[in-house]
Amino acid sequence: MAEARLGSDSVISLNDRFPFPLKGYTTDEIESMPDQVLAEIITDWHRTPILSFRPDTGNMISRISLDLVAKWGPGVCQAEADIMWVIQGKLRMTTRAPVVHKFFRDKVTGRLVIIMDYIRGSNLVDIWPRISTDRRNKIRENVVEVIRVMQTNTARYPGPAGMNRMRALVHKDYPVPLGMDGEEYDRYMNVILSVANRSRPRTSQIEGFMRTHEGKFVLANMKLEPSSFVVDKKDSIWIVGWGHGGFYPPESELAVVERLIPQRYNTLTWDILLGIPHDWQQRLYLRVIAATVDDDPLEKKGCDFSHLLEYQDE
Repeated sequence: MAEARLGSDSVISLNDRFPFPLKGYTTDEIESMPDQVLAEIITDWHRTPILSFRPDTGNMISRISLDLVAKWGPGVCQAEADIMWVIQGKLRMTTRAPVVHKFFRDKVTGRLVIIMDYIRGSNLVDIWPRISTDRRNKIRENVVEVIRVMQTNTARYPGPAGMNRMRALVHKDYPVPLGMDGEEYDRYMNVILSVANRSRPRTSQIEGFMRTHEGKFVLANMKLEPSSFVVDKKDSIWIVGWGHGGFYPPESELAVVERLIPQRYNTLTWDILLGIPHDWQQRLYLRVIAATVDDDPLEKKGCDFSHLLEYQDE
């Protein structure tokens, strides 16, 4: 993780001279410490500086040493640690996401803690308004390349790593069964499409069905937004926040990007949608599903880039 946002608009920046609680300890020494000793250090904000706090999830990032941070809070889940372990085993992704070193549960609070590498860089949200057009263009190219590399990692079955319940594109009224195969996943997605159609005027109802099991499931973060990207000094892109990650249809990542990335980043969204080969019709279905899951079946929020199809066909 990198120096990041605290609350909605404050930024914490600490240089390496700050007296972090485990400064001077090696990563191996920290990994070998008893879980509860680490938990007491991490959750003591008098000793351990909080770099980032997410009001929507209650999750925090605390820097514990020169090279490590701890992510902890009520929204931290087993699935996030599991998919990051998987990423570490993918040689093409070793420089795209922070390395996880330890994962445990704080016995006092009951909250999960993930200890991972500290990425020296800046969050895209913080630098985007003040960087040059040339640097923005380079960063956009690098973001597209990272997503392209992610999608070279595939799986036979959809969903998160390990025996974890799916968190992405899940409707609150329709629980997701564990261990779905491709056909079962399609049936679940089509149920949500039916829910969407019941809330949409007849003229804007979705015709057709999801058929993702005929394709492949690729590595996806499933919650990519500007704050998901950390830019280091070489303008390399690191992706953080993997709680919804797993293996999904290629269009799923793009549908979520189209919905989550704000309009002021339209050029970034444009490049992603044009730069990643995919089935545009399937992305439309998945965008409607994402909107329905967010209680917005009429898609009043988010951006619609359907018109880009004419540019792709040129």
